[in-house]
Amino acid sequence: MVPLVHDLDVSVTAVRESQIDLFKEIDRLSSELQKFVEVSKTPNLDPYVQKLANSRRRVQHVHQHLRVIQERLDRLYHAASRRRPVA
Repeated sequence: MVPLVHDLDVSVTAVRESQIDLFKEIDRLSSELQKFVEVSKTPNLDPYVQKLANSRRRVQHVHQHLRVIQERLDRLYHAASRRRPVA
């Protein structure tokens, strides 16, 4: 029975040492991940995204107005060219 208890004691000691090594490795990885998270944090870009979206809407609105103005000018040009006497 003594050899069996000794073998179990050696095994338990080896498992405990492995668990300590694993715990240390987990701490190390956790520390590295924390460093990565701190370095990779980006500033809050939401206000800038909103500004870009608003600018895009304004540009689209202006583009629509310019298209309408261009169509009116085209119609005016076409009407004016019909009224001109051909020389």
